[in-house]
Amino acid sequence: MFAGILTIINALIGFLPVAQKVAKLWHDSAGFSAIAEAVAGAAPAVLKTIDDWAAQMFPSVEAAARRVLGAIHMWAPQSTQWVQTSLNTIQATGLIHFGDPLVVDGIFGNKTFAAVVVLQTKLGLKITGAVQQAEYDAINKLIAGK
Repeated sequence: MFAGILTIINALIGFLPVAQKVAKLWHDSAGFSAIAEAVAGAAPAVLKTIDDWAAQMFPSVEAAARRVLGAIHMWAPQSTQWVQTSLNTIQATGLIHFGDPLVVDGIFGNKTFAAVVVLQTKLGLKITGAVQQAEYDAINKLIAGK
């Protein structure tokens, strides 16, 4: 039992520094490459957890980008709320249309995925349903009116 508790504590200790880095990098708009670099330094057990979770959430995204997306969505949950709010704002301008506005709940579900696909289609980007660096940059430009 004591060994099991130590295993759990060690896992949490391994997650904490990476989680803090990812959350700060997202907050500071550091970009995918900076987050990828921070995640790459994580312990193998942390990487496996990220990879397993992200594979379920973003199955159509290539593995390296999927790892970054997984880390962002695990440790910067406000990122999904930003995506949802941003897509609603862009739809309100008339540039895209995906139906009723997204509920800003921080859950990257089917409707958010579909709205991202609509944006990717409109912008001529690879259809993955995930917001990667190109989508992030495009969303920021569209919101800024550029």
